[in-house]
Amino acid sequence: MFRTTLTGLLAHRLRLVLTSLAIVLGVGFIAGTFVLTDTIDAGFSQSFAADADKVDVVVTPKDGAEPDGNLPESALAAVKAVQGVKDAQPMVSGDAPLIGKDGKVVGDYPTAGVSIPASRIKITSGRAPSAAAEAVLDRNTAKAQGFAPGATVTVLDQAGKRQEFHLVGIFDVGLDQDLAYRGAVAFTPGTARRVTGAKGFTEIDVISSGPSPERLRTAVAAAVGDAEAVTGREHADEVAKRNHVDTSYMRLGLLLFGAVALLVAALVIYNTFNILVAQRMREMALLRCIGATKRQVFGSIVLESAVVGLLSSVLGLLTGLGLGAGAVAVLRAVGTDIPTGTVSLSPQTIAVGMCTGVVVTMAAALLPARQATRVPPVAALRTQVEEHAFRTGVVRVVFAALFLLAGAGLTAVGVLQKPGQAALLAVMAGGVLVFFAVLILGPVIVRPLSGLAGWVPARLFGVPGRLAVSNSRRNPKRAATTTVALTVGVTLMTFMAVLTSTMRTTVSGQLDQQFPADYILSSQTGTIPRQVADTLRASRDLAAVTEFRGKKAKVNGREFEVGTVTQSAIGTAIEPEASSGTMDGFGGSEVAVADFVAQDLGVKVGDTVTVASGGRKTPSRSWRC
Repeated sequence: MFRTTLTGLLAHRLRLVLTSLAIVLGVGFIAGTFVLTDTIDAGFSQSFAADADKVDVVVTPKDGAEPDGNLPESALAAVKAVQGVKDAQPMVSGDAPLIGKDGKVVGDYPTAGVSIPASRIKITSGRAPSAAAEAVLDRNTAKAQGFAPGATVTVLDQAGKRQEFHLVGIFDVGLDQDLAYRGAVAFTPGTARRVTGAKGFTEIDVISSGPSPERLRTAVAAAVGDAEAVTGREHADEVAKRNHVDTSYMRLGLLLFGAVALLVAALVIYNTFNILVAQRMREMALLRCIGATKRQVFGSIVLESAVVGLLSSVLGLLTGLGLGAGAVAVLRAVGTDIPTGTVSLSPQTIAVGMCTGVVVTMAAALLPARQATRVPPVAALRTQVEEHAFRTGVVRVVFAALFLLAGAGLTAVGVLQKPGQAALLAVMAGGVLVFFAVLILGPVIVRPLSGLAGWVPARLFGVPGRLAVSNSRRNPKRAATTTVALTVGVTLMTFMAVLTSTMRTTVSGQLDQQFPADYILSSQTGTIPRQVADTLRASRDLAAVTEFRGKKAKVNGREFEVGTVTQSAIGTAIEPEASSGTMDGFGGSEVAVADFVAQDLGVKVGDTVTVASGGRKTPSRSWRC
C-alpha cells in the first residue's frame, strides 16, 4: 500500500501540485510573518547591542527627583570625579522650534533641541557640531524640508528669538521615538542649553577607563545619589523590551490573518480530498477486491495527505522566506526608521511552519479517509458512482448549537474585557467557533439557500439554470464545503471594511461631539498673547472664541497635564462626556479629572485632590472632584 500510494502520487503530478497550492499559501503567510518580525527584532537587537557597546554606564534621573525632571549639574561633576571614569558626556534636551524655508515653524510640535554625546550620535552625512554656531539636523526633517550640509538653519530659542546656525551634518535619531516624531536639531552642549533653556541633563553617558561596567555602575550610583545608574547593556535591554512590544502586536495581527488563511486552506484541502475519494471510488474498490483492508485504505489516504503536507510545508517555508524578504526590502526602500537584520528562517519558524502544514493537511484528510473505508468491493463492478444520501442528524445540530453558544460566550467575554491582546484573541476565537457552527450546519442550510439563490437563474436560463440548482442541492455536503472558502473571504473583507468605516465614523463623531470647533490656534513657543483672543473675538466671522490654558503640575504628588477653561465654553466650544458625575454647574473649587487619571490616583467623584505647579515654592491648592 505504501508503494501504491507513492506511485499514485507520482502518476498524478498535476493533482498533487493543485492540492498543495492552498497549504503552500497558508504556511507561506505564517512563515513570512515570522520572518518579517524576526528580522525586525534582530535589527532592534543589533542596534541596541551597538549602542550598548559604546557606553559602559548610563545615568538617568529618577521620577520626581528634580522639579524639572533633569539631572543637576552637580551630578556631572560627581560622575567625572569617580575613579575609573574615562569620560562622562551629558545629554541636553529641550524645545528648539525649527523655521522652514517657508518662514513657518516645522510640524505640529516644536522640534527638539538636543546635545547628543559624540559616542552615541549617528552622523549619516557631514560631521558632528564642534562649534557654538554649528548644528546638525535629523535625517527625516532634513529630507522633508530640503536641508543639506552647508545650509543655514534657523531656530527659535527659549525667548522666541531667531537663532541661525551653520548646518554641518545630518544624523539618524535611531530608536528614539520622540525625536523621530518631533524632529531634532543637535548642538554642542553649551549651545543646546543656551537655546533650549534646559537647567540640567536628561542623561549622562559614562565611559570606563578599566573597571567592568558592573563595578563602575556601583561606584557611579554611590556618587550620584538621587539618580539611577545602569550599565549600557541594561539600558539597551530596557529600551529593547519597550520596542519589542510593538513587534509582538504586529506579529499577532499578521498571525491572525495567517490563521484565517490556514483555515481556508484546510477547508479547501478537505474538499479536495473529498472530491479525490469520490473520483477514486473504483480504485478503492479494486484495492479492496485484491485484499486491501479498511485500515490499509484509510492509511493510504492519510499517508497521501502527509506527503502532500510535507512537500507543501517545505514550499510554504520557501514562499514565506520570499514574502518576508520582500516585505523587508519594501521597508528599506521606503526609508522607514525600523531597523532590520539579516533575513533568514529561524528554527522556530521552520518548526511552526512544518508542524502547521503537516498537521492541518492530515487533519483535513481524516474525514475523507474515513469515507474511503466505506467503499464496498462490489463498487468496482458498478458503472456509476453511488451518491450518499445526506441526513441532518441530532448530533450535527447539537454540536452546532454547542459551538454557537461557546463562540457567542467567548465573543462577549472579549468585548467586555479591557482592550488588549487577550480581548483580541477572545473575540477571534469566538468568531472561529461561530464559523465552525455555521460550517457544521452548512449542509442543512445550503438546500433552502440554493433554492432561494437559484430561483432567478432557473427562470432566466431555463434547463441549464434548473440543472445547476438541482446539482447544488443534490449533494449539500459538497456544495456547502465548496462555498465555505468564498464565504470566509467575503466575510473577512466585509469585516475589515465595516471595522475601518466604523472606526473612522466613531472617531470623527466623537471629535465633532467633544470639540465642535472650526479652527484651533496653538503656539510652539509658549503661550499666545491675550490680545490675540480679544482681536479674534471682535471679528464678525467668528461666533465664539474660547481660551485654554495648560501646564504640567503635580496632582496628589504625581505629575499630570492640568488645564483651565471658561465655564461658558462647556457645552459650546467643548462637550466633555462625563463617565461619572456631571459637568452641569461646573466651576468654583471643582475639578474634572480624566478617567485614566482618576484610576491612577485612586480618586472618585466627591474626593479632594491637591494641585501644585512644578516649582517647589508654589503653594498647593485643594479641589473637589
